[in-house]
Amino acid sequence: MWIDPIVAETRKAREEHAAKFNYDLHAIYRDLKEHERHSKSKLVSLSPKRPTKIEKRKVAYKQARATKSPASCKRSEHGAGLRRFSSHALSLRKR
Repeated sequence: MWIDPIVAETRKAREEHAAKFNYDLHAIYRDLKEHERHSKSKLVSLSPKRPTKIEKRKVAYKQARATKSPASCKRSEHGAGLRRFSSHALSLRKR
């Protein structure tokens, strides 16, 4: 198996750094944050992106499946896809 020397060097440095703090994640985190504070590099924090319509649908589907609400989310008879019914669509079906 081929070993990438850059990956090996990175893993070695990570191992040495973790060993220096006795593998305590909180101590490692505090050390990294301290280095970040003293760094002269510009740090950027990006604001979270707004969810797209597809992501909102996925969340709604998962929530409906969690509550097992048959009116909000049903699978087709053949299991080929998801059919979603709004309350308006359901009221039209009843007519």
